[in-house]
Amino acid sequence: GLPAAVTPDCAVTRILRPATLVASLGTVPSSLCEGKDTTVTVTVVNTGEVYAVGVTVKVPDRVGAGVVATTDPDGGPVSIPANGGTATFVWRFTAVSAGDVLFTAKAVGTEGSSAKPAKSSQAAQSKRGRATQPASA
Repeated sequence: GLPAAVTPDCAVTRILRPATLVASLGTVPSSLCEGKDTTVTVTVVNTGEVYAVGVTVKVPDRVGAGVVATTDPDGGPVSIPANGGTATFVWRFTAVSAGDVLFTAKAVGTEGSSAKPAKSSQAAQSKRGRATQPASA
């Protein structure tokens, strides 16, 4: 007889780009007087093809001679959809003393499909802001 026909099973597996978190940071206003508030916003985009879960952003770090304070807690945890999904975290800081201040923040989380850490970009950084003393009356 004839040999048996062998038909290979064929499956296509698509390899997805891992969840990748890219953070950007902004402040409004960028200059303020002692005792006044500034809002710090961190926007996180997931550029990967896998959703991210448990995404958090700690209260932004502050560096410089100017002192600002907040009582707001860390942001998150939230889930961010794949392929350009975003989440926004907001804090209000009060200028305590005059001088330049630089804010930095980083997003961390895990991949929703595997619980592996999501790739995270370097810390987002603000433009250098300035807190000034109020004008004398």
